[in-house]
Amino acid sequence: MEIFVKYLINNTVIFVEDEGLYFVHSTEVEIKLSSLSSRILCLLIKNKGQPVSRDLIYALVWEDCGLVPSNTSLNNHLSFLRKAFRDCGIEEFIVTVPKVGISIHSDINIESISDEEQPIEINKKTSKRNNILYLFVLLVIISFSLLSVSYKIYNQEKYPALNDVGVIHGCHVYSSKKSSPNDVANLTFAANQYIAEKKIKCSDTHVFIIDLQDDSLSNQSNLRNSRAFYALCEIDNGKIYACDNYYYLKGMQ
Repeated sequence: MEIFVKYLINNTVIFVEDEGLYFVHSTEVEIKLSSLSSRILCLLIKNKGQPVSRDLIYALVWEDCGLVPSNTSLNNHLSFLRKAFRDCGIEEFIVTVPKVGISIHSDINIESISDEEQPIEINKKTSKRNNILYLFVLLVIISFSLLSVSYKIYNQEKYPALNDVGVIHGCHVYSSKKSSPNDVANLTFAANQYIAEKKIKCSDTHVFIIDLQDDSLSNQSNLRNSRAFYALCEIDNGKIYACDNYYYLKGMQ
């Protein structure tokens, strides 16, 4: 049986190769990492203190596995890793050294550990939620519904409520609702506006999901005064493994 090295990061998070990030003393994966994100993180950890050039990352992470690298894909995985560690309470984890490469911040403490070693300190993430309870519950329900729809899309399963909106700014856009031609036009308008405003960059490893309240679908002028849900999801090996979800109520996120 293959054994993966574990790393204790800032006495807060344990990284296990090809699994993900755990909080110390937890047996459940807090954040699942894709195979590419995991290999990038391993490479940076093994070279901590010395920036790794993009060309070397392309060679060791992509090309050695028979994959075609791209700058956009690398940027997306680095962005995901930065967000993952921020969500675990570790800021400024990965830094870019201009014209040199990518490195883990010098202030980050990393130790390799074995299964027998027990970290002493526990630092649990405290999440702050500003939305009232019913909005949060609604967001969770919509998120799981949309993730289920997207999963079926990429596993070639039929889903009768699926609506393919089209490709907008390089993003493959979907809605979970059956839509009339007028609805599709308004979904396209809203997605185009949102993707452009947020400067979202999509690649073949992304899908963008949008849902609007009925009055927004019928009238573009109501887009800022109604409910809207957007999700940018990343795909690895044909499966969605992470999404950034955004919910708006009358223009408020």
